[in-house]
Amino acid sequence: MASKPIILDEKELGAPTIPNTRKKIFADQYLSGKSATQAAIDAGYSVRSADSLGRQMLAQPIVAAYIAYHRQQATEKAQLSAQRWTEELSRIAFSNVKDYTRLDPETGELVVDFSGATEDQLAALQSVKTKKRKIYNSKGELIGEESDSEFRLWDKLRAAELLGKHAGFLREPEQKVVIDVADRLLNARARLLTQRAEPTQISQSLSDLG
Repeated sequence: MASKPIILDEKELGAPTIPNTRKKIFADQYLSGKSATQAAIDAGYSVRSADSLGRQMLAQPIVAAYIAYHRQQATEKAQLSAQRWTEELSRIAFSNVKDYTRLDPETGELVVDFSGATEDQLAALQSVKTKKRKIYNSKGELIGEESDSEFRLWDKLRAAELLGKHAGFLREPEQKVVIDVADRLLNARARLLTQRAEPTQISQSLSDLG
């Protein structure tokens, strides 16, 4: 069953246009990863002429410009995605508790305070919880309210590890398989006996090894 042709949107400013519908379908199919021959077939050209027509259309300036433009767009989007991914990990890896706390001058204790945190610093927060309690005097009258906040950051070590691997600073350790020399000698001896000895000799030799 033939797959449905993929047609790209040309609404982007500056995108080259292909007036011929079949040529546009060919270009879109080629951009999706198909060969020139298969793209020509999907565009409705005959199987017999698809190979030669595919090569000819790739050489046409309007088709070549269309393909080059959309490839460049795809590359830029991929680079933007990779940059965004790196930035998000950096926010987590380099986050600091000091960004979300302040020293209370009266008690000398650290208290949660997000007022000075930037948007990037807030992005490193995994969760924030706030507990409030009301304070009453001996007469049962409400005299105030207290609130305690706590927060949790995303895993800094994991983010730093992923960044290190992405940048090439960290590599997976090579796994080495160590084979005992004695086992190798015994296996080689058994194979040699199997090749040269008679069945009765093999049994006797194997019993000697035991």
